[in-house]
Amino acid sequence: MSRFAAVTVIVVIAVLLIAATLVLFVPGKSIEVTASASDSFVIGTKMERVRKILVRTNSVKTIVAMANAVLTDQEWLNLKLENEGSLLDRNWNLSGQGKLTVLSDDPWLGKQELTLDQKIEVQPERLESTNTLGEPSNSIRAYTSNLVLTPDSNGNAEFQSRLDLTIQTRANWFIRKTAEARIREAPAKALQNMEQAIRDIVASHDDEILILPTVKQ
Repeated sequence: MSRFAAVTVIVVIAVLLIAATLVLFVPGKSIEVTASASDSFVIGTKMERVRKILVRTNSVKTIVAMANAVLTDQEWLNLKLENEGSLLDRNWNLSGQGKLTVLSDDPWLGKQELTLDQKIEVQPERLESTNTLGEPSNSIRAYTSNLVLTPDSNGNAEFQSRLDLTIQTRANWFIRKTAEARIREAPAKALQNMEQAIRDIVASHDDEILILPTVKQ
């Protein structure tokens, strides 16, 4: 390597180090970004069977529309989902409320524990679940997810989902655009995760003739 080339490399490295130092030490300002996304998809399984899978196995609790999130606790306040209503009553309706405790581990926002208020309504041809953040939690200031299951024109399971969230964080002008872009991309990625979770749950019961209620330990 020539002396000129060596000096050039040193200068480039020095510039990069200075830039990295500025990114680290330039004070960040608080930013608040609201982002939304919606999704729809069809599973080639009859809606009634998919509804039974989600209800009787209480799989609704595992469908949390948030990337890198894990359910740690659930409390139903006034609803036993494993009892789907009288088999002879075609007009039965289940509705109730619960609380979900979710641990989110996002590379950008870090670990956060959230308590979501869950509302669910189940009818023979409709299931709707809504999760709402009751109180702001660190960076996550607002969060509402909605999932609706109905039959499509062929009687198969059709899902409509939506996620709205507001994130508050700090970022300096070097990384502000990146931070805002990451936040705006989050809802769509979360809904993709939720769709895959639902498909996996339904597929896991492919070989079962009867969908039996989950036995609580």
